[in-house]
Amino acid sequence: MKKRTKRKIYPLVNTISHAIEGACFTDSARLAELRKAELDAIDALRDGRATHGHWHQLNDMASLAELMSLKGIGIEVYEVAKKAEEYLKNSVLRFRETGVMQIEEAGVLVLTDLQEYHDLQRQSIARSEYWLFIKDRKSVV
Repeated sequence: MKKRTKRKIYPLVNTISHAIEGACFTDSARLAELRKAELDAIDALRDGRATHGHWHQLNDMASLAELMSLKGIGIEVYEVAKKAEEYLKNSVLRFRETGVMQIEEAGVLVLTDLQEYHDLQRQSIARSEYWLFIKDRKSVV
């Protein structure tokens, strides 16, 4: 007689609560963390103490906002996102010349406007849909 084993499957994730969280809007605590991190990155870029991580965070925000506006969520954000990307490219060129990651004051205003727009974009869709935009952005880049 063949020996039989019964497989025990232990769910690592509560699938029902996971599905409910994905269908809901992002909670305010997580949005506040994102806001704080983005505003800290803008401040660091303004003061000249930004790292590559700060720059990448702002670049990801700009490209996500642009992608979401192209897909119809906040179509007015597209122009601001393009301006922000230009200022971020200029900051990279300045970094190569001087060794300091910094942005001019007009760029700070554009990035602050973009952060506010993108925050509204995030609040207007479900978290699962936002993750789909993140995956689309990663496949484009």
